[in-house]
Amino acid sequence: MNQQINKQKKQKPKIKNEFNQQKKNTNTIKKINQIKNQQINQKNQQNLFLYQKIYKFKSNKLFLNKTKCQILEFSATCQSRTQTSDAPIASIYQQQKINNYENTQKQIQKIYKYNKNQFILRCILSVFKCASISILFNALIQLLLFKY
Repeated sequence: MNQQINKQKKQKPKIKNEFNQQKKNTNTIKKINQIKNQQINQKNQQNLFLYQKIYKFKSNKLFLNKTKCQILEFSATCQSRTQTSDAPIASIYQQQKINNYENTQKQIQKIYKYNKNQFILRCILSVFKCASISILFNALIQLLLFKY
């Protein structure tokens, strides 16, 4: 009788160990699945981002094509108007467009020149700052050498 009880006691830890091992296995499987799902979600997000970029690019391209068509239509109507009695109005409008474009180009060039000059001034100042610091260090080193 005692032998049977001892056998049963020995079997209980074995069963517990097997259960714990199965539990560990299921936990590792869950972790692996979580990692896989995270990777899949990241890939899906990246793909979605790429699709959105492609869609934006295509929609911008369509918008540009539409504006090109509108510009061509407008120039065609202006040309047809120049042949009719509304010629002065169309030519004035075209001239205003051209002037606006030229003015914006001039403003952009002014800003570019200003930024370029500012950059050059900053470079010169930084060189002078570095030079003045090095002169100060040299002077300090010479003073220290003469003192001792």
